[in-house]
Amino acid sequence: MGHQTLTLSEPRSDRAVFVLDDACDIAGFEALVSGQLTLSFAPSLEQRVRNGHETLCRAIADGRHIYGINTGFGALAGRMVDGDDLPTLQKNLVYHLATGVGAPLSWAHGRALLLARLIVLSKGYSGCDVTLLALMRDVLNIGLSPVVPEKGTVGASGDLTPSSHMALALMGEGAFIAKDGTRYDHLAAFDAFGMTPLVLKDREGLALVNGTSAMTGIAALNAAKTARALNLGLRSAAAYADIMGARTEAYDAAFSMVRPHPGQTRAQEILRDLLHGSTRLADQPIALQTAAGRISEGGEGAWPQDPYSLRCLPQIFGAVFDAVAFHDDIVARELHSVTDNPLIVADEPYALHGGNFYGQHVGFASDMITTALIKLGVLLE
Repeated sequence: MGHQTLTLSEPRSDRAVFVLDDACDIAGFEALVSGQLTLSFAPSLEQRVRNGHETLCRAIADGRHIYGINTGFGALAGRMVDGDDLPTLQKNLVYHLATGVGAPLSWAHGRALLLARLIVLSKGYSGCDVTLLALMRDVLNIGLSPVVPEKGTVGASGDLTPSSHMALALMGEGAFIAKDGTRYDHLAAFDAFGMTPLVLKDREGLALVNGTSAMTGIAALNAAKTARALNLGLRSAAAYADIMGARTEAYDAAFSMVRPHPGQTRAQEILRDLLHGSTRLADQPIALQTAAGRISEGGEGAWPQDPYSLRCLPQIFGAVFDAVAFHDDIVARELHSVTDNPLIVADEPYALHGGNFYGQHVGFASDMITTALIKLGVLLE
């Protein structure tokens, strides 16, 4: 397809390097997804991943009962699987779940899923081999995105279906897409870029598919875009207020003092800063204006207050700010959480079974930010 083989061990010289260890904020996440940064691993990350994998291998060798690794799934969780069949169990899990339909996720959303899953696995509690993470890193650095159908997930058991299509791509049985739309089916990307397809082992199929990485990755990109939308919205509102000669008393700090929502305080301060120095605004309360500007005894004269679309800007933007803060706090925490099951605790001879794959936190946060963005859009219209 006209692509040259890249040396994957060396980052591209035209991009800054992001060294992943424990922290990756939303801005860094977006920059990695968009390809502005090259991803690298800290030695501490690689070591904890190796520790987790070695712990899992010992547990398997000891015959520990671990769901989805040496047992069946769902109603078959009580049935043990022979050691020779464990790789087949992981592969069949991916095949069983790869049933998505509809148009593919965007290039950015597919990469957000891949990066969010990589961050989860990098914590060392999933029992994966570090070679899996290295492959995911290389796919991101090359600029590829797994082809993932947009429909077909459950949330209550994690993003099983979209994540399974990501796993298929890593196995050389799905597809990747480049930013320019070039599609690489099956092994084409591996041949073009000198990568080795993933061979599932131990618990890697389950670790790839079980979790909230699709919803969390997309939510993280939504957070970054919403921040820009809010900035544009406030500037648009300030321009409108300036053009209309708004009364700035509605943005007085006293309103936030007596109703101290953090978002309202922030919105009021930003609006006053943006409008500072304007000569078109009514910068004094009507009670302090000259007699010519006062309402006469007959009720005619200047209006004492502006319409809602001007007067309530701090309250509207304030509510959006607070909704966004809730959303971003949830998403940032989820981005650095281990969201699969079971947990492999390094140096412990057992696995912990629980429900961290349940996506309700991100679901609630996404519903809230959707409502906030609709209100913002209505206001700006």
